[in-house]
Amino acid sequence: PYFLRAPGGEQNAAQLEVPCDGQFVLVNQLPEGAPVSITPELDFRMMRGLPSDRLIDDLLTWRQGEKPAKILYPAWDLQLAMYADPIFNHFVLYSPPERPYFALEPVTNANDGFNLYAQGVEGTGVFELAPQESREGTVRLIVQQAE
Repeated sequence: PYFLRAPGGEQNAAQLEVPCDGQFVLVNQLPEGAPVSITPELDFRMMRGLPSDRLIDDLLTWRQGEKPAKILYPAWDLQLAMYADPIFNHFVLYSPPERPYFALEPVTNANDGFNLYAQGVEGTGVFELAPQESREGTVRLIVQQAE
């Protein structure tokens, strides 16, 4: 889903916390291989603001258990908590420069996960289903007063 970046101006910009310890290195939005440890530029394990001057279009992984992602809106004294079932082990983070929005989406598998899986890459999130088998997961967004 997409969210407002800065309601009321940059001084009130949203802050983000994404509990992921790793990332996929992307080339043209496709992973080069297995995930690696998170880089400082994409490390949102502690609440912080999104940069407004550069593009972020990345795939975060190695999620920390069932800990929710959080978006803090200081101007509104509100926090959104995004709870996702364990099947969603990755987050796509998209934040275009100088735009009033960003996207944070929990996903089950990596971009191009099927090809990575076929190459034997670990951690793609791809799983095989037998005939008549199904998998499901739930994502919940909860808005509450800021902590």
